[in-house]
Amino acid sequence: MSSQEIGALRGVHSTEETGQNHMYSCQEERFFSAVLSGLSWACVELICSFLEVTLRLVLESQNMAGHR
Repeated sequence: MSSQEIGALRGVHSTEETGQNHMYSCQEERFFSAVLSGLSWACVELICSFLEVTLRLVLESQNMAGHR
């Protein structure tokens, strides 16, 4: 085999490897984006429930102050 043929074979091999790595990184990105979107939704729900509780407490304390 000539050095050109060996280089061509190496080129094909490295292309396959980068293709696999690219596929893997794409899957990782999808996984992380899914996790991040899930976390952001959880944070939004937590913030909303926290605001709801705070609002109720404020309204109740105002009602108590109004009744006195």
